Amino acid sequence: IAEPTLMRANAVAFPNPATESFAIEFPEQVDLTSLQIYDLNGRDVTAGISATVQHHGHVIQFVNNGLSEGVYAIQVRSDRQHFNARVVLSNNR
Repeated sequence: IAEPTLMRANAVAFPNPATESFAIEFPEQVDLTSLQIYDLNGRDVTAGISATVQHHGHVIQFVNNGLSEGVYAIQVRSDRQHFNARVVLSNNR
């Protein structure tokens, strides 16, 4: 039995750049199975942030719990989809 093809798509992070919190909006509903956040060196820094799913799976809201300023790559997976987004975190308030 062939495994289903994993569809890749981009999601939109806003506001971008962000300070304390940001959200990622998807073009369709996402049944989240995993979420990973990487710094520019490819290190998994997911433990430095918390997330809650809102708006029927179309938006994930993030709260920064200690990530420093920088650019981060976010990967969200569901059973059949893989979404990518980038966000810039800034200390400017």
